[in-house]
Amino acid sequence: MARREIFPVSITDNGSYVFDRVLKSGYVRKRTRRTKSWRMIYLVLRPASISIYKDEHETKLRNKILPYNLTAVTHYNNPKRKRHNVFCLFSPTRNYLLQALSKPDAREWVELIQHEARIKENDEEMLVKPVLNQAAYSGTKLSLQYGMTHVTIPEIEDCCGVTDQQA
Repeated sequence: MARREIFPVSITDNGSYVFDRVLKSGYVRKRTRRTKSWRMIYLVLRPASISIYKDEHETKLRNKILPYNLTAVTHYNNPKRKRHNVFCLFSPTRNYLLQALSKPDAREWVELIQHEARIKENDEEMLVKPVLNQAAYSGTKLSLQYGMTHVTIPEIEDCCGVTDQQA
């Protein structure tokens, strides 16, 4: 009789697979690409994916983002804008602009997604916040190209397709 090999599979206390466990979930607003409006969505972060649903019932997956495809995850702070608690997810093919319901919630989303995407905060700061000699800045806009993401320095004018007039 042939002997079967048993491979260990990590299972959580509630019986689900470790790779499918929910690290964080909750409502956030997402900026739409077409109408540039903000829609409430239900975001679910798992070790291998970020899932976007219409609501907490998770009946229809609207989009799936793979954390390892993300090149940057950052807070989007601009005192001139009305919106607060905004953060951006950058990938080579698409950027996402999301708004958490509170500042601590936004901070937690960014930290957890950075961890799952294996992005260090220092790496991001180098991408979107290069050090400028303010005395040498004479009103000329310095631009930084990174993949398909265009960031204008010293103020970010177009993060995830947002301009000052739109946000």
